[in-house]
Amino acid sequence: MGLPLTFLLGAAVLVLREQFGDTLPGAGRAAQLLPYCLLLPVPWLLVWWVTAVLRRRTRLGVGRGLTLALRLLPLSVPAIYSAIVLAGDLPAVATAWAGASSLQYLVVVLLPLLVLEVSYRQAERALLRLGARRGIGLPASSGHIAFVWLVVLPVAMMAAIADATRELRWLHVFFTSTALGHLIGFLGTILLLSVVLPLLFRWLLPTSRRLPPGVVADVHATARALGFPTRAILVLRTDLRIANAAMVGPLPWPRYLVLTDALIALLDKVALRGVVAHEVGHARAGHPGLLLLVFVLVPLFSFHAFWLALRDADTTTTAMVLGAVGVLALVLLRVIAHRFEYEADQLSAAALGGALPCVEALRRVGQLGARVSERGTLRHPADSRRIAQLLRWELDPAERERFARGGRRVRRMVFGLVATAAVVCAVTQVRLWPLDAAVLAHYTGDFPGASARLDRLPWLPKSLEPALAELRGEVAAALELVPTGGPWIAVQDRLAEGGVERGVELLRRGDAAAALPWLSLALSRSDPEPWRQTLYLLARAAVDGDRARAERLADHLARLEPPTELSTAVAEFVAHIAANR
Repeated sequence: MGLPLTFLLGAAVLVLREQFGDTLPGAGRAAQLLPYCLLLPVPWLLVWWVTAVLRRRTRLGVGRGLTLALRLLPLSVPAIYSAIVLAGDLPAVATAWAGASSLQYLVVVLLPLLVLEVSYRQAERALLRLGARRGIGLPASSGHIAFVWLVVLPVAMMAAIADATRELRWLHVFFTSTALGHLIGFLGTILLLSVVLPLLFRWLLPTSRRLPPGVVADVHATARALGFPTRAILVLRTDLRIANAAMVGPLPWPRYLVLTDALIALLDKVALRGVVAHEVGHARAGHPGLLLLVFVLVPLFSFHAFWLALRDADTTTTAMVLGAVGVLALVLLRVIAHRFEYEADQLSAAALGGALPCVEALRRVGQLGARVSERGTLRHPADSRRIAQLLRWELDPAERERFARGGRRVRRMVFGLVATAAVVCAVTQVRLWPLDAAVLAHYTGDFPGASARLDRLPWLPKSLEPALAELRGEVAAALELVPTGGPWIAVQDRLAEGGVERGVELLRRGDAAAALPWLSLALSRSDPEPWRQTLYLLARAAVDGDRARAERLADHLARLEPPTELSTAVAEFVAHIAANR
């Protein structure tokens, strides 16, 4: 119903920058970002320029100019935000300002994009008003600014929860550093979003329970006959731009049947009954929940099993396997989604005493261009096929029984797939838990317990051996500094200071591999200084053999003005790297 594509494109730029960019700790400066933030008013400047230039043109010239401006205006959002993110290095500035807070970081990186999005929407309205004054019909975006908040608020909620768990060290480590914690965290997130997103849809978007007087009685009567609560029927105002209907919410509550204003205005009562009965049919058949099981829970349950199976595989094999799985998932989605559309159609026909309302709805909506009626889509079969299936169902009682048997087979397949994935997940979690338990013990201060668990580890994939060796080195270093362990908050300062001292000493000798676990301990505080982070990355680059990055990090470390003895040690280490080229 109108995704905020401009906002999503900007967010994609940010994600790619964070995944593949190189942010130096402490490199962010607000001064370097300020010139690029001056680009934020560009959408309004574009409106001003178009208005000024076209004010004295002919009606035809104004129409073409406004249409071109409306086409270019959405591109300004991702283009300007890309400049702020990439040239202005927004992630580095946000990291420097927010420290360890995920929510504060999110606010800083998304604020310019939100400002651009609001500016773009207002500028678009100004252009549309200008066109209306000239009597020119202009194309407008189908999205709504509330869809942006529908995307942002759940992410902000997750960031706030992540910040809250930092106060409980065991819980934070469990959810961020163990396979079982990841699984439980994602399951909890999915359940929470299944409740929160429909409510946000109801509250944030311009929805109302007030249907037009001419259709309210008929729509409510159809819903009551099918056992759907009338208070859960919403009208979404789109200024007559979108003709669509949807069942929002995978769980029985909160769940809403949403009809857009354009759909209500353009359908007659018979076709509207068919639409209502079709959407309620999805809810009665449990389609939203079944799709959630197959395409959310099954991949989630299978993730760590795939991860273990492919950790030792080469890149080509991994790409081929993941590509095959992706194609299979798309085929399965198409098959199941099409099946569910046929089922909802037939439930609608059964509820309304015949196929006519649903057939009429399909014909009218197809004429409105709501979907490609003859080719179908990933989610919907071609309308002609749906009408033909409905007519077969109505005219041939034997077809009804055959179709019902097919529905039972699909559900057995769904539950079998979910059960298999759950068993595979359980076995995988049992295999990974010994390592997770060692990680959990170490990062909560139980260094003797972590060492004992590492000594008793069963077989693990070969590709985990480098990470396991680093963990063993870090545990051994922690035991040297704090042999008895203790609560993390009580030992983190000793780990941080002792880690720096020993790590710098080993760097001075040119042994970056031996220094790495100590410098990792130097980051034990919740918000370590940028020079500590840079020092660790310097050792990491040296261990990885990336001399160019190591020299760049050394130059950056010097600009951060670390302690004098540290600067001397780093200079000696860089000289050692240069001498061994």
